[in-house]
Amino acid sequence: MTPEQCRTARRILGWDEWALAQRSGRSAQTIKNFEAGRHKPHLGTVQSLRSAFARAGLLFAEGGAVSYAARTPTGSHAS
Repeated sequence: MTPEQCRTARRILGWDEWALAQRSGRSAQTIKNFEAGRHKPHLGTVQSLRSAFARAGLLFAEGGAVSYAARTPTGSHAS
């Protein structure tokens, strides 16, 4: 995930840094620093951010695109 993808994903979801911090377990300052390119984040940080976005239904493409994942209902059974 790039800093641009992170910002785009937050915009799509209407999240600020604080909302992403709460959902990812990382600090808002860490997110701000990553998005501003101040430092390269640890692998665990990127994984936490990706997981938070994935739980919200977003996918990241290698080319830079951010999109909603196809969702299927959970807990339902076909009759």
